[in-house]
Amino acid sequence: MSTKAKWEEHHHTDHAAHLGKEATHHRAMAALPGKSKEEVALHKSHAEHCEAEQARHLEKAEDCRKAVESDFSKLAPLNGVSGVTPNRVLAVPRPGQQPIAKANVPTEFSHLFSTQDEREAS
Repeated sequence: MSTKAKWEEHHHTDHAAHLGKEATHHRAMAALPGKSKEEVALHKSHAEHCEAEQARHLEKAEDCRKAVESDFSKLAPLNGVSGVTPNRVLAVPRPGQQPIAKANVPTEFSHLFSTQDEREAS
């Protein structure tokens, strides 16, 4: 994960710097004498857009930086597949899903496809 997050952080940081330069350029262009009102308005509009995008990219870069610095191993210990079923994997239907059907197995082989809980219950 960290490689992609680092790359994205670098992308957002570089793009924010580029947008900052663009905003400065458009502010300077709007301030030049001899520009029509439409040109001044257009350059000011571009500058404001670039500044808003720069802020958005800086925010995304900070999110990526936090993701790189996070230690996800602290969230949940992984002993086996999950903390709920550490020794075996069970098919669990999602909410609204039809119940998962048992395999149609001949009785002489049913012990091969049953769980310990099912054998103890019978």
